[in-house]
Amino acid sequence: MAESSISDHIGRIGENYFDTLANKAKLLVGQILPDRLGRDRVLEFELEPMGLQPYDKRPPPIGCSVQIKSILSTNDRVSLSLSVAERLAGDTRPAFICIFRVDQDDEIKDMHLIHILGKNLERILKRLRKEYSKGTENLNKKSISFQISSGSLIDLNATSLKAGFKNMIDVDMEAYSRQKIHQRKTAEFDRDGFLTGNVAFDVESPEELIDGMLGLKKLKLRNFEIFEERFKIKLPFDAHYPHVFKGSVFEVIPEPVDTAILCFKNLDTGDSAKLDCEIIAPGLPNIPFEHLKFIARTKLFDAIISKGKFSINNSTLITEDIKLSASTWIEVLRCWQIMSSPSFEIGLTSNMGKSLFQGSYCQIWCLRIVGHAAIW
Repeated sequence: MAESSISDHIGRIGENYFDTLANKAKLLVGQILPDRLGRDRVLEFELEPMGLQPYDKRPPPIGCSVQIKSILSTNDRVSLSLSVAERLAGDTRPAFICIFRVDQDDEIKDMHLIHILGKNLERILKRLRKEYSKGTENLNKKSISFQISSGSLIDLNATSLKAGFKNMIDVDMEAYSRQKIHQRKTAEFDRDGFLTGNVAFDVESPEELIDGMLGLKKLKLRNFEIFEERFKIKLPFDAHYPHVFKGSVFEVIPEPVDTAILCFKNLDTGDSAKLDCEIIAPGLPNIPFEHLKFIARTKLFDAIISKGKFSINNSTLITEDIKLSASTWIEVLRCWQIMSSPSFEIGLTSNMGKSLFQGSYCQIWCLRIVGHAAIW
């Protein structure tokens, strides 16, 4: 017998056996002909009997869609077209693949139910995304396979079949639909962020790019692409954002990467002062030392530090709304006094007391890196 004839033959055996079990279990069985929707059978349990709730508030009966597959008993894997799998994954009702294994005497050897939820649903979604990324148009020409181990072994009787469906659904139909829709929307999205982007700037020098990444200036935008990553597959993001970039600018609002202590010392008198600060780094990898630049941000001012320059920017206007402790105000005044002297030293120390860098000013600014401060 040809392979296609064997498949049709055992397929009819499996479908007839399923109908017999479902009817014995007093399940309502619907059949869609021809099978173009990926559902060989649509099942419904009986409605709940009359109880305390009036009929208009009675919950809908448990129901599900079933794709029936029959394979030879020597096989342990079933295949279905990707278009069918997409419909099963997209169905907000419970969906199952019921697998019958048939031996050479046309006897049913065993039965398995694969529930299209959890890992099985994710597997279909991942494959669909992969085919989309490849530009596949005809999903009916692609297939996806499942091993019987992806499902549950069900005893060959009506009671076990009914219990198998009910135990896997296990909630009311509305709650089940919400659960499946939620998984379809959120499965395998990284909690720390699933959007990545490629951006190109019009800059004239590395210094201009670093200043832009520190938020010290706006960058002229040349191109901007956003990608959504799911199942480790990147696709262009379909959100609305400007696609015309002529004359557009990009402004970075950097977040601190660490905290430290900013230290000032008068080289003539030895007077010193310390302020807590946040470290703002450009977020670019492998910056050469000659282009190193970062910001030590205190509550009142930014100390902008690079190899060839040191400057202070007031990050906050001093008004009556500014509330600092008396000891902090004393340290701020000492810092300003030290920076007004002809020669002073600035250092950055970690919260653990480790020196990260030192720089001195005496008519000319000189920066010295200590340890591994360049990791920023």
